[in-house]
Amino acid sequence: MVTPANTVLFEEFCNTLECIFKKKQKRDREKILVEFICDLKTRIRQTEGEKNTTLYPVIRLLVPKLERERPPYNMKERKLGELLVKILPLRKDSQEAKKLLNDRSVLRDRDFASEVYFVVKKRMNERTGNLTIKDINDILDKIATAEVGNKGPILDQAFSSALRNLNADQLKWFIRIILKNLKLGLSDKGILACFHPDAPEYYDNCHDITQIHMKDGKFIYFTRRAHVVKIYGDNYEEGLLTRYLKGCFKSDVTSFILDGEMMLWHKQDQCFGPKGLPYDVKKITEKSAYRPCFCAYDLLYLNGKSLVGPAENGGTPLNKRLEQLDSLFTDIPGVIQHSKRKIVEKRTDILEELNTSMLNQEEGIVVKDVQSYYRPGHRNLGWFKLKMEYTKGAMPDLDLVIIGADRSGNKRQGQVKSFFVACLDNSQSEKRWLCVGCVASGLKSVDRDKVVTHLERHWHRTAFTPPQGNLIFNKARPDYWIAPEHSIVLEICASELTKTSTFATDYTLRFSRIIRTREDKPIDDTMTLEEFCRPTLNQGHVVKLATKRINQDQLANNEDKIPKKRVVKEKQVAEPYRVASHGDVKVTSNALAGRKLCILSDDEDCGRTELIKIVETHGGKVVADYGADTWCCVAGRSTARVRAAVTSRSVDVARAAWLRALLYYYIIKLKSLFVCLNA
Repeated sequence: MVTPANTVLFEEFCNTLECIFKKKQKRDREKILVEFICDLKTRIRQTEGEKNTTLYPVIRLLVPKLERERPPYNMKERKLGELLVKILPLRKDSQEAKKLLNDRSVLRDRDFASEVYFVVKKRMNERTGNLTIKDINDILDKIATAEVGNKGPILDQAFSSALRNLNADQLKWFIRIILKNLKLGLSDKGILACFHPDAPEYYDNCHDITQIHMKDGKFIYFTRRAHVVKIYGDNYEEGLLTRYLKGCFKSDVTSFILDGEMMLWHKQDQCFGPKGLPYDVKKITEKSAYRPCFCAYDLLYLNGKSLVGPAENGGTPLNKRLEQLDSLFTDIPGVIQHSKRKIVEKRTDILEELNTSMLNQEEGIVVKDVQSYYRPGHRNLGWFKLKMEYTKGAMPDLDLVIIGADRSGNKRQGQVKSFFVACLDNSQSEKRWLCVGCVASGLKSVDRDKVVTHLERHWHRTAFTPPQGNLIFNKARPDYWIAPEHSIVLEICASELTKTSTFATDYTLRFSRIIRTREDKPIDDTMTLEEFCRPTLNQGHVVKLATKRINQDQLANNEDKIPKKRVVKEKQVAEPYRVASHGDVKVTSNALAGRKLCILSDDEDCGRTELIKIVETHGGKVVADYGADTWCCVAGRSTARVRAAVTSRSVDVARAAWLRALLYYYIIKLKSLFVCLNA
């Protein structure tokens, strides 16, 4: 039986992706994808003889993040770069090799696949082999299923074949598929909707978090990301978990899907291990101190009948599902257990359970409406997760100093992805700052931009200038570092501390977020190393920071508020391209009369607004962008826009210092004073 979707040339597939990538409007991208799908369906209909009409071979390449059947590749940019350097081959100290090894000191484009494209373009032929979608899926299967001990030769063979049969453009998309990020400007559900309007909903109903699937004695375990975990065993005779399940289920049960969480159970202490332990429940072995234990809290499918969805679609409410779950199996401690639950009726009952979870060093509680229905992909349908860190005043605040930052690879995150924060070690004659971890979330984008603007004047690139001696990092080193005297203090909240060998302290922050900036606080008045380490004395691998019981007033303050209607702001020109007219400016000279100037950037001594006023004071006019009628451009800091103007040689570029000089001197021969900026 032939599968027409398998016969599509990978070259055609890549050309379609390239066309989608180049379009700026979402509707244009969707239109190209829909046309490709319609053309594919037409070819399937026109194929004669016995055939399989599935589009799955193409879909799994278009939405690699949603891939279920294929195991994870376990390959990121660094590993791919090392492999390509080996196969091409390249000298490791060459600029091209550094780009492939993701060396941030030489990377210009933060898209790794694009860097690969520019490196291999000159080394590969434009002519390509006739690889089909099936050929590409076969190569990806080999990469994903390669045994650990024999993975090296298989990867060498797979990528050597790809380099022989793909051109640079196709290799770029091949790399993006492996990295599971096509950068098409379309969401995964948006892509599925191009195949069929109901496809996203069907996907939600078939995909969920950690589950046990059983049918006729055969078991499958799925993780949150829909990856299959095979070490637990697929029948009652093997695996780290399934072989212990024999006899615990009712005899009349033929199939089911359980929803729950796989926990770590300490074999000797006979108790659950806390989250944050240096164990991966998907990779433990028979010799590990812990074993997997499944805690079931819902039943989604039983004996051929689905229990999910709303009532009109045949769904079952939570109280009925739990009745069936209770009778489905008998608990086996340390193997499979029903998660603990309790009926509550009053707010005080919820408060008591939340405080009890804090005393037991647990994460928190989940409150569910017993009449709620299980609807995959939907939120706020009667289920609420409560943690101590969600309650104001329940967690201690940590005042820490920014000593570094990591560059962002995502434009939405701005220039900085995360901040490295430190506590003060004043136990020695010379003060030191020990990095305790990274924090990324919590600040609004406006506040984050203010912090970055304040810091970027003083930070140093780690690749070019090593951090000064009083800044102590460890294995994790930032892209930028900053001296504490030029930095600011952040008030940070974290739910727990965990053991680490990555940062300068023995423990690091877990589930941390920024509360606010403390511009009023001097850096010498921040948290000391002694204060940071105090909660960890005589503690284990994970230390919970919540120590205060919360009261009813605090719980009431955290109730969900009615969401306000979002006010749609009027679209405006971005600040760097906005020209504000200052009507109160008095013209004092004609030095720039009748001339148009473009302010490309300001400097530390004079802001953009002040530069505009200077131009208007001397009779000139400021324009948003330079053109043929622009007399000159003015630049302070060297930015990408400034370098582009200098390189183009289409307009004169003068320093901002020259413009400021007009405040004090009336210059007659202006052109003789122009100084071009270095690119």
